[in-house]
Amino acid sequence: MLIGCFTACTAPKFYKEIKEIDKEQINGSKEDRKIWEIKRNYIDIDKYFLRFLKEELKDTNHIYYWCLPMMDNADFDRIDACVYDVDNNKYYYLTNNDYFSKKINIQDVSEEMVLLYYKIIYEHFTNGNCEKLKALGELGTDASTLLGTQAIYEIDLKNNIIKKCSFLEILDQNYYPY
Repeated sequence: MLIGCFTACTAPKFYKEIKEIDKEQINGSKEDRKIWEIKRNYIDIDKYFLRFLKEELKDTNHIYYWCLPMMDNADFDRIDACVYDVDNNKYYYLTNNDYFSKKINIQDVSEEMVLLYYKIIYEHFTNGNCEKLKALGELGTDASTLLGTQAIYEIDLKNNIIKKCSFLEILDQNYYPY
């Protein structure tokens, strides 16, 4: 019985690294504190998203992970996520449809604006432009509320790389080059 719980209760791959960097940055920027607070006050969504992709990521050592808490009239509505499996060049778009729900669904992300949003975040983050993401988030948001705080992580287990950038949701439609 104990062996069954040990294997079933272990944290999913990449989860430990996300928790560690979140804890390290609790006293960091206002965006880092807010993303930690969102995750602390609701279900441990990182664990459920990564557990949902356990089979898909079992042979993967390098991912980018976007955590996108979604708001509806200043109330938390759901959390969306994107996981880019670098080793297999594959994207997974996930949602839990309700902040307190542990039920995870694959999201159909065919809308051009949504894909562009993920691409903008990825490009700035991989080019080392976390400050640019923060500046873009400040453009169209009431920065005092931090309601649309989001984060992207890079976790490369083979090369021991763990990075994170927290920023406000990019709402400035003038930035989207469509």
